[in-house]
Amino acid sequence: MKDFIVALVFLVLLFGSEGALWIDNPMHIPADFITARLLGIELFQELGTAMEPSVPAGRHVLVCAWSYLRDSPRVGDVIAFVYPSDPSIADLKRVVAIGGSTVEFRDSQLYVDGKRIDEAYLRAPPAGNPDFMPPLLVPRDSYFVVADNRLGAEDSRSYGPIRRDRIIGKQCP
Repeated sequence: MKDFIVALVFLVLLFGSEGALWIDNPMHIPADFITARLLGIELFQELGTAMEPSVPAGRHVLVCAWSYLRDSPRVGDVIAFVYPSDPSIADLKRVVAIGGSTVEFRDSQLYVDGKRIDEAYLRAPPAGNPDFMPPLLVPRDSYFVVADNRLGAEDSRSYGPIRRDRIIGKQCP
């Protein structure tokens, strides 16, 4: 009986601390992503070509939630987040602007706060396919994310900025 009580106390302490981590959720991970929420990491597979050449189709990507325990997402981070059209899956895109910034696209060029951004990681869109989006102010505690392979990709240009509470983590180095 004593061993049972010791084991029970151990389990309560173990799951109690996990429960506190689950409830407190210091990394702000959405509840559907259990592995990331419990372990701070999750493996995702890039199914499409939206992030090529940085992340080729079919490649598995390890996403670290721990990166955002004390820090916020930064411009240039490749992040996993809850896909706006289907909350049961995640999407992977690059942060190009943070809350308080103004984003726009002119002639397939990204401008943040009126300055043209050089994107060395970008797969160039085909000639004759200009990308245009009027200036948009990114809300506080939100992030504007785009695909590296912009042609036909869904990203913040189509579904809007991503709130911080929808971000799972960033691609591990």
